[in-house]
Amino acid sequence: MGINDRESQLFESIEFCLALLGTIPVPVCVADEENRLVILSAGKFCDGLHLKESCDINAIMAQIQKSKVFSSTLEAARKSDRREVSKGACSVKSDGYQRDMVIVVNATPVRVKDKRLFILTIEDLTEIEQLKGLLPICMKCNKIRDGHSGEWIRIEQYISEHSPAKFSHGLCPECATEFIKDIES
Repeated sequence: MGINDRESQLFESIEFCLALLGTIPVPVCVADEENRLVILSAGKFCDGLHLKESCDINAIMAQIQKSKVFSSTLEAARKSDRREVSKGACSVKSDGYQRDMVIVVNATPVRVKDKRLFILTIEDLTEIEQLKGLLPICMKCNKIRDGHSGEWIRIEQYISEHSPAKFSHGLCPECATEFIKDIES
């Protein structure tokens, strides 16, 4: 038995394929020609959505499937019979809480036993886009309105929760001079 035979047997094992899918951090789905969707792996998608604890991936994916970015990417892959990737806006609701998202949809056509299917991945770029874009910030206290909770939080807390950045505090020369004057008076 050569290395190719062993590799072939490995990929024919459903356990191996499911384990492999479980390592992918984004949802992986398969759609058929009738738009029936089968979720193969949810990744850590519900964790990243910051929705209520009872996140139902099937309900979330049904909402994403109705979004313009999802349907147009899948349709483009159908027409071109090539991999298509699109980024766009999408909203999902869970337990009465709505989350506006920026997602990337990747649709790749494949043939399996004379059936044309589409492998789809969905990646949530919301936090990245928010950090690249405009943040609602109070002009007096400099707190930022958190898009997930709607609460106003300190800028240091927001950035620490949404990026790997860490903060250390100090005083700039102007503030140090003013601080010393306040202490002396």
